Amino acid sequence: MATTESGSINCWASYAKDEELKPFQYVPRPLGENDVDIKITCCGICGSDLHTIDSEWAGTVYPVVAGHEIIGTVTAKGDKVSHLNVGDVVGVGAQVYACNKPDCNACNRGFDPHCPKMVFTYNAKYEDGATAYGGYADRVLVDSNYAFKIPENIDLAEAAPLMCAGVTVYNPMLTHKFKAGDRVGVVGIGGLGHLAIQFASKLGCVVTAFSQSENKREESSK
Repeated sequence: MATTESGSINCWASYAKDEELKPFQYVPRPLGENDVDIKITCCGICGSDLHTIDSEWAGTVYPVVAGHEIIGTVTAKGDKVSHLNVGDVVGVGAQVYACNKPDCNACNRGFDPHCPKMVFTYNAKYEDGATAYGGYADRVLVDSNYAFKIPENIDLAEAAPLMCAGVTVYNPMLTHKFKAGDRVGVVGIGGLGHLAIQFASKLGCVVTAFSQSENKREESSK
């Protein structure tokens, strides 16, 4: 029978708006049959994390452990997890659960982010009332459907931002079936923009970058 690692999870949490992060511990919920327990190697810092930490979007429930660009190694898995194994390096993004049931009008159409039972990686609660805490921690426990294997040839620190910034710009390219020869404009060459340029370029698109900063010209053409 699968078991989770014993003991509490050690984190860095925000206890209130405009305060520095402080140590925090919590006992994770029991490992479910579809869950994986992940020992975290690294976690990116996203603008969404900062907005949540300081409750700039309102609704932050403290203490909050942010972090949704998570890379780590599977240390335990539930009995029904067949696509991941202990020792696999995986990434976790902004979502850690949806019901994924055939009678769910969102999940059965591939729109699981709109599932009524969807759980964000942090500042959220599971249906049973358990709190979801994020990746500024040494471990995290998530539904295995939201842990994705990372290729061995990718630097893990560089892989972390792909779990949010990368997905954000790549998903519409898949949705709208970008292909070689398509003309693509990328407005703003920041955290997301520079990834959008790379993805579109690798797809064979003709890419034009728009920026008000002259110093982004060279960066955009690399």
